[in-house]
Amino acid sequence: MTGKPRRVTIDVDVDRAAEARAVAAAVEMAIAARKEAATFTPASSLLDHTVWAVAGAGCLQEGVSAEASSLAGTLCLDN
Repeated sequence: MTGKPRRVTIDVDVDRAAEARAVAAAVEMAIAARKEAATFTPASSLLDHTVWAVAGAGCLQEGVSAEASSLAGTLCLDN
């Protein structure tokens, strides 16, 4: 199951098969959380999520993480 999301407890764990996949997955989850909150509860903070990514130096040297970080900045993701 390398590289595929797996359910641990209530969190989602993404393995590091490709070095920068964790950063890109975190940006994808932040985009999905923002869309979910805007769709289902636009006037409430019920679905207000904070997304965390743990990445090492090797992960941040990949171009995928730079592109994902650039997209997060462009979309002004603050979660």
